[in-house]
Amino acid sequence: MNKYIMYESVIERITERSLSVETKDHGQQVVHTGEVVILENDQYTKVENSSLIVGDKIWIYLSDRTPMTMSLPPQFSPYLIVVDRSIDSNFQKLDFFNQDLVSEDMMLKINPDAIEVVIQDGEVVSEYDLANKHLLVFYTVSTRSIPAQTNPKAVVILPDLV
Repeated sequence: MNKYIMYESVIERITERSLSVETKDHGQQVVHTGEVVILENDQYTKVENSSLIVGDKIWIYLSDRTPMTMSLPPQFSPYLIVVDRSIDSNFQKLDFFNQDLVSEDMMLKINPDAIEVVIQDGEVVSEYDLANKHLLVFYTVSTRSIPAQTNPKAVVILPDLV
């Protein structure tokens, strides 16, 4: 099964359609942002490439099958970029969630009645089905049980991977 992966990064340089970033574990990379959804993690709103600032901490989400150049630095186009502008401690969980809204690794369960915002294709939606989908869940607190249970601040529905 294909998976989404995440790179924690810091922006080093910004052009009109790309970012040069330093990732935590994979060094420098060039991220093409032309058609990419960029969200802020404090208001969960879509932002433009032009509002990004050198030094911003970002999380880059892409499929494990996203094409990447063999050049140095590597270049690719992710599905989603999240800019860390929150003053609160936000946690993120990216995984496939089953019909019971439990993550594939069995570490997090979502309480669907307490979700504040659901985002699909970069837009807030009011009607949604979260079961059996890849989700990016933003939350601040969770129970100490296994799986931990949470009332998410926001959930981003990611497209199915082929």
